[in-house]
Amino acid sequence: MALILAVLAATICFDALPGINWPIWTVLASAFLYRNAMKAHPAAARASVLPLALGGVLSAGAAVTADDGEQALILVAVMVLLAVAMRVASGAEVARIGAGSIAAAPVTGAAATVRATWAAANDAAQNGRAREAAPIVRGLVIAGPIVAFLWLLFAQADPHLSAWGSAIVRAIQELSFVPRVLFGAAMFVLVFGAYAYVRKEHAPGAPAMPVFTIALAATERVIVLASVTALLAMFLVLQVPYLFGNPAAAAGSGITYAEWAHRGFGELTFASVIVTTLIVLLDVHAQRGTERGEGMIRTLGLTLVALTFMVVLSAFRRITLYEAAYGYTVMRLWSQAFMAGMAVALALLALEIRGGLDARRLARSVGVAAALALTVLVYWNTDAFIVRRNVAHFAGTPKLDIRYLATQLGENALPALVSARLDLPADQQMRLDRCLAWSRDNRLLKVGAWYEANVRRIAAVRVGGTLDALPPAEAKACLGFD
Repeated sequence: MALILAVLAATICFDALPGINWPIWTVLASAFLYRNAMKAHPAAARASVLPLALGGVLSAGAAVTADDGEQALILVAVMVLLAVAMRVASGAEVARIGAGSIAAAPVTGAAATVRATWAAANDAAQNGRAREAAPIVRGLVIAGPIVAFLWLLFAQADPHLSAWGSAIVRAIQELSFVPRVLFGAAMFVLVFGAYAYVRKEHAPGAPAMPVFTIALAATERVIVLASVTALLAMFLVLQVPYLFGNPAAAAGSGITYAEWAHRGFGELTFASVIVTTLIVLLDVHAQRGTERGEGMIRTLGLTLVALTFMVVLSAFRRITLYEAAYGYTVMRLWSQAFMAGMAVALALLALEIRGGLDARRLARSVGVAAALALTVLVYWNTDAFIVRRNVAHFAGTPKLDIRYLATQLGENALPALVSARLDLPADQQMRLDRCLAWSRDNRLLKVGAWYEANVRRIAAVRVGGTLDALPPAEAKACLGFD
């Protein structure tokens, strides 16, 4: 089955646009990984259903969205989910999988599959299987020249065989098949190794790689948490007018609205990540003390989580107000999604602190939440949302950045742009027509082969075909608009 999947990947995935090819391959690979695991580790196989299912649903997003950035995120997320599923299906304890294991899963998983494939090859060479395979190899060597000679004869009578033969000859001459073959070989090693790995018996509770550890007593943790809590509380109290008001509206403040909305946004978000990580690390490296001391630490931890949530809320409000004044962009919308994710992570952290923090369990919960959030964003079509909101708020005003909407957003936005055209005044319709013509001519919209089928790409191609043709010079004029 590994060979079939490798050939399938080389056929429909290599040098192809993302479409239904990704979910086809991912679902098949996941199904056979589960099947192989069930033969050796039934309980572990059932535990791998969640990451496998998430990977399958997320991979199907490649057949929906036509945005390159979202497709890249899908690829990375699916690789991580499949690697985690392989480790779980092999019998690894779910409780031992934490943030480090999840982040390193693609690298460690790939290394494990290569080792498993190499071990299987050595076993095959040292037993009777190699002798059993010898007749097959000899048969292929003998049949090859005969089939090639007969092909040449039949090609004289059939145009299809002749065309295929010519394509094969050209591919050999140009060596264009080499990258595809190498890609297929790599996929075979990974898939075969993954299936061999989940069938193998692994020692339970294998020790983790040695890492530097430090044990912090309750007193040390209280000092750190109390210091950070005091600093954060003081910052929020002093900055209430700045964080939750609008100092730009105050006469003589010297702060523009744009400066106010932007100032500190990145720093506040980064600080929230640091504080959240600090709480987890202090617990991971804790030397447990008395119940009274641990209770104080839990109280400080929950207080710090609440203050961090206020910082995240402040950053979220800043960018919301900025969007209301200047419009939506992909970066602003995804920044909001990240902050919403931070809020969810803080809520999960608070629950962990109340019940006894387990860093690995928290990492798994946050990982599942992140995968679900990415799935929602992929299927939602953020580009179309940006078009609709910006046109609804800024039609007829200089703040509507037509050039950004038509040239910076991807194919996902094209149908929404065409639909929104009638809501614009005549001068902005003309600008939009020019920008859409330029975007269509420079994106080379195409549907592609059947396995590249993509819902939003097909919709973009269909809508693009309805646009009026414009001279290249007039379409290029779009780039000169402010």
